[in-house]
Amino acid sequence: MRLKILSWNVYCRNRRFDKALRFIDSHGADVICLQEVPVEILHIIKKESPYFISEAMSHDHGKKPLKTRNVIISRYPIQETRSFLFKDEAKHSIKSRVTKLTGPLEFHYVDILLEDKKVRVFNSHLECNTSPRVRAEQFKQVVKESKDDRINIYCGDLNTYGKWYINLFIGYFSNYTFRDIAQSEKKLFSKIFNEYNLFDVFSGHVTYPRFLLQLDHILIPRDIEVISKKVYKQRYGSDHRPVFVEVEI
Repeated sequence: MRLKILSWNVYCRNRRFDKALRFIDSHGADVICLQEVPVEILHIIKKESPYFISEAMSHDHGKKPLKTRNVIISRYPIQETRSFLFKDEAKHSIKSRVTKLTGPLEFHYVDILLEDKKVRVFNSHLECNTSPRVRAEQFKQVVKESKDDRINIYCGDLNTYGKWYINLFIGYFSNYTFRDIAQSEKKLFSKIFNEYNLFDVFSGHVTYPRFLLQLDHILIPRDIEVISKKVYKQRYGSDHRPVFVEVEI
């Protein structure tokens, strides 16, 4: 059986949400994982979408509090959904204190049933104003909520910068140690993905064109077949590109 999944950071200050909502509504994915969805937009999705919706706990975004959500939209009935808080840092970075952005601090999952197969889809948005080691621990916290009796799929904006010159630029302001600055975050996360036997569907693709980075991920077990995949060039007011994959479950 085939499962179509879309993951997208729609951007909390998106000014083209009319087009973004039309794209989400017309896409045809079975499961859609969204990050940075403003509450007022979520109200529209809830009102107009005929599908099943799960939302994670909210966080404040930016100098002026702006409530946003992680959201999962599913064509299949949601058997179970849970949201979790990431462990907060004892000392926030300079960048966090200046921008007053210490989140996102949550992730969630939904369980769906495809014929006789159980699938758990995670939706995460790892913290941007912190170090690679903290993001790595956040991702491991997500994986700990997986279950062996189902197919676990991990979606979201992992904020893995992974470029040495970006490390130099943001390291001091984001609590990087010398080791953080010297290492490749992409290699760090690739090692973690291998430890959990996960395939990074969009490895090598640019999903965040501003700095030519892959921040957005869909991770699947290595024994799952990829039928098709796509990184959309059109961003519909976001600073991220939507990513889509069709897999054989």
